[in-house]
Amino acid sequence: MLKDLREWYSHARALGRSPSHLDRIEQIGQAIKLGHEGAYGDVDRMTRQHDQKAHLQQIANVLAQSKYLLSQLGQDQPDGSKVFAGKTYTLLSQGDEIAVSATERGEIFKAKGSRALHGNGLTAEDARKFGVQVSKVRQFVAAQTKNQQNNLASVHDR
Repeated sequence: MLKDLREWYSHARALGRSPSHLDRIEQIGQAIKLGHEGAYGDVDRMTRQHDQKAHLQQIANVLAQSKYLLSQLGQDQPDGSKVFAGKTYTLLSQGDEIAVSATERGEIFKAKGSRALHGNGLTAEDARKFGVQVSKVRQFVAAQTKNQQNNLASVHDR
């Protein structure tokens, strides 16, 4: 039970949950250590399930965003891998594995295929930054596509 609570705390922290949310998880853990199993009620169980689902969704989103960023910005390497090295994050794809590292924190996320191997270092701020970066890249790609279409149209109008 304590292992489950530690995992819940880790997920809640990664999701950017409030200090009072994290304090409640700590309170439950302390009560269980003292033998008060009833401190972990139905509302707490539902909250834990919600946090687990949200954490899995956050991981799935970052995985999809990593794949997109690698497809648009990744550089092919001689060993067959693909790398995108940004200011804060480095994304590496080799075969069906993707690893994400953050400057000064090391590897924060790793997946094989569509399955996350770990996302323990992934934070809500990381997820937000990935979303922002994907939006910027999509806007850039859309603008490039529109410019190409306009150039083609002007050639055909002559």
